[in-house]
Amino acid sequence: MPEHYIEEWPPYTQNDMERREGVLAAARLAANAAITAPKGGGVPITEAHIVHGEKELVQIAKKMVELAEANPANEMWRTIFKTEAEMVRMTDVVLFLGCHTALNPFDITCDYCSGPGKGCKWLYEQRKAKHGIIDEEQVIHPDWLIDGPFCTWRIVDFGLGVGTALKVAKKLFVDCRVMMSVGLAGQKLGYCPKSQMVVGIPMAALSKDPYADILMDYHLFSERKYMASARIRHVITRMVQWLDYRHWHPSQTEVAKKWVESLEEKGEGE
Repeated sequence: MPEHYIEEWPPYTQNDMERREGVLAAARLAANAAITAPKGGGVPITEAHIVHGEKELVQIAKKMVELAEANPANEMWRTIFKTEAEMVRMTDVVLFLGCHTALNPFDITCDYCSGPGKGCKWLYEQRKAKHGIIDEEQVIHPDWLIDGPFCTWRIVDFGLGVGTALKVAKKLFVDCRVMMSVGLAGQKLGYCPKSQMVVGIPMAALSKDPYADILMDYHLFSERKYMASARIRHVITRMVQWLDYRHWHPSQTEVAKKWVESLEEKGEGE
């Protein structure tokens, strides 16, 4: 009879991959929830990209560390990006959600993006537009990480979809958190390619929620770093010149003394 043994340690072993399959299924359902969430006019606005696998998650984390230096004057920015990059390394799946209609105004003159009295005309004036169609390929602010402004109505609808995805994940007992840092890294790597705004939702089903109750300087003191440190120190202590286990015992001090003397005679005890 086929069996499915599930246990989270060691990472990326067969039993751990079986566990991750459940999170991947939850991510698919969360993506469906985001796409079917209520939105103005019932117009499609959301695309989803599901990413998993050690190589892919490390690539996202490295891009986040790179973006941590995008605002060198802001120490909090750097801390958030590096901390959340470490969380991504501990993640099972990343669900990217993108809004691909952020430059397609809803045209109801809600004044959300422009302020009172300006209407959707203001957004068209900020971009290159013709006959009510904005050129989505035009980059207005090349030095901005997010090239706004956008139609706020579309972004609000997009937010409803993100919230719906989170609700589904939580109901399936999968830990998750929306992260702007992950979304920016994913967008730079080409995920959700049609979208002007992308958010990332790391998802995991571990004994300990990897996104809550985090140590300060988590990128230095995470479980992954502790395990790597333990391996290094374990190997070093094995390499230290010491007594042969076949001859030495705490109760046999004379044997130990003779063993040390023999090493000194050979010039190996220095």
